Amino acid sequence: MTIQGNQKWAILLCQFKSTRGAQPLVRKPRQHFVDLFTNDRTSSLHNYWSNVSHGTINLTGSVVYDWKTLPQTQAALRNLVGSGDRLDAVRIAAEFFATNQGVDFRQFNGILMVTDLNFDLTGTSGRRWKLNDEERDYRVVICSQNHSQTLIAHEMGHSFGLDHSVDTSDVSCDPANDGRPGAYCDVYDIMSAGNVLSAGHAQFGSVGPILNAVNMSLLGWLNEGRVWDWDNHTSGAEVQLVPLSKPRLIGAIAARVGRFVFEYRAVREWDGGIGQDCILVHSEESGQSVIYEGLNGQKSLVQGDVFYVKGSANLPSLTGYIRVTVATINASAQTATLRVDYKPESRFAGFAEVGILHWLIEGVLGVGPKGDIVPVPPRPLTRDILVALTIHELAQYIDDEEERTRLEQTSLEMIIRSAQKQLRG
Repeated sequence: MTIQGNQKWAILLCQFKSTRGAQPLVRKPRQHFVDLFTNDRTSSLHNYWSNVSHGTINLTGSVVYDWKTLPQTQAALRNLVGSGDRLDAVRIAAEFFATNQGVDFRQFNGILMVTDLNFDLTGTSGRRWKLNDEERDYRVVICSQNHSQTLIAHEMGHSFGLDHSVDTSDVSCDPANDGRPGAYCDVYDIMSAGNVLSAGHAQFGSVGPILNAVNMSLLGWLNEGRVWDWDNHTSGAEVQLVPLSKPRLIGAIAARVGRFVFEYRAVREWDGGIGQDCILVHSEESGQSVIYEGLNGQKSLVQGDVFYVKGSANLPSLTGYIRVTVATINASAQTATLRVDYKPESRFAGFAEVGILHWLIEGVLGVGPKGDIVPVPPRPLTRDILVALTIHELAQYIDDEEERTRLEQTSLEMIIRSAQKQLRG
């Protein structure tokens, strides 16, 4: 999935029809939302998504439509939506703005409904609706006027197709919203908003953090030309990274070792709340970003910390290992150096479940945990014949005559069966 170019949003400021006796509600002026969504200022969402995507997308052309009173009270709209699709409230609001305010939604990629009273906080990658006599897909978000930049950015992340970021724990960090293991547990990524290390902001409540490199990659925003890859390097190689949030600096913005992606995060701008410059380690698993811990049990690795993953203790020659040491972090120079020791997984590691202790013919025939000879499926008929011939040769080294005869007979039977299969085929 690659999202690029101009992403135009219609931001609808929706006030609910008042109920009798309700206290007057103070609504933030339209300019507040222009500053939040569309202005090219440091803390705006336009600036956020342009920076987080490394310039791949922007919100230029988005429009904030001033407060209009919907025909429904808050309770009436809840009843209208019912227990079905909560985001259908956005369609109802959009139809009202199209009919009564002349808004042409065909010019927009997304619709964002801001309510005066708290109605919902959610977002999705698309809803197919017919607006202005044209059926098309829209990115959709609902928030209230009091939600922070951090929370709104999170829901917009869902609208771009991202899932919640997770860690490797067995429990959720926000079971009320997502009970899956590890959900909302990456405090350094906007897709765990609600539990993240955001920076306080006087006007917008809180801002940041950015997306991690794996989530950027999932959206096609990670420039692979600037990702250092272990391929063509030797164990003990060193790589210098610049902060992921600073793509204008010269250097690698991430490092990929096996299935893991390493990034340098600096306490600046959108990452102003993360506490300290650090290295983070993520992996993409089933379309979701997963953050990993170092040997010290911490997710944020600082100078001297080590990330280590070993292969199977029974099959170390096949399953390899990864050891990455944070050699230096220079906050003033905005650089971090990693030392990488890596033995890639053998291309035959997938046969580990067969129980091969060592190979006689790599990928074809090996010795099992009990010392028995184990052929590895699946294999073509010609490989069966090769296995049979090898068994026949090995039988000559067995002292026990009965066992030797049995193996020789087995090998001959394998050759005969293979020949018959080929004749039938």
